Amino acid sequence: MGIRFFVILVIGMLIFGCQRNVPVTQQPYSPTEFLTREGKLDGEVFRYPVFVPSNRKQGEVLPVMLYLHGAGNRGDDNESQLNGLAEVIRSNREKFSFVVVIPQCDADGFWDEKTLNKANQALDNSMSEFNGDSKQLYLAGFSLGGYGVWNMAAMYPDKFAAVVPMAGRVIPRSSEIKKVSSVVVELSRAPDPYEAFAKRLANVSVWIFHGAEDRVVPVDSSRRMNVALKSVGNTAVRYSEVKDAGHEPLGLQTPELYTWLTEQRRSNL
Repeated sequence: MGIRFFVILVIGMLIFGCQRNVPVTQQPYSPTEFLTREGKLDGEVFRYPVFVPSNRKQGEVLPVMLYLHGAGNRGDDNESQLNGLAEVIRSNREKFSFVVVIPQCDADGFWDEKTLNKANQALDNSMSEFNGDSKQLYLAGFSLGGYGVWNMAAMYPDKFAAVVPMAGRVIPRSSEIKKVSSVVVELSRAPDPYEAFAKRLANVSVWIFHGAEDRVVPVDSSRRMNVALKSVGNTAVRYSEVKDAGHEPLGLQTPELYTWLTEQRRSNL
């Protein structure tokens, strides 16, 4: 029973991308299932995996999701960011009818301006290679990746048809402020930062997920963003605070999310 509990615990930590590192051997992922690609930004070459639905027809235009992982999946192996997400995709292939771009954050880093710009480059590269639908770009992330979602959405408010932050704080810490974009700095220093972020995202479809019992990232930031978005007139915001749930990627566990995503399109393109 003890060994079984430990295995379940380790798998759970990997799936949910907790803030703590778990000493396990990284499993390799099939390069035919998750294609490895390279990008280049400011002279730096970086790698990232891309999931493409196996039933995609030649030349078919598909939506594209950029997924930002949590702190527990940081590194430089270009594989650990797939932990958890890969299992979700494999178990729900009929729901993942879109391309997924999955960049990796450095081991000791966070989703700062430089890392998000690399993620954006990976997204643009994938859009071009796989004939992505520019009107149906999705941005999703969990925990530290949820924080990255808020930041990236603020940096590129006219790019995404749907934004899905899961258990993510909004405001950068004082130790992070020097590495975030000037846009995020300005919003964070506003008299009401949540209102400032909300005004920036007033025309973006947003579905916020957070566990009511989250002890890693307090739910208050998601609550405040939900109120702020509605107060500035965003009629395309949804908020799911799940009772008795902790620090989990709740959006990926919600079947309705995938239907909702297919309904979101940018009308300004």
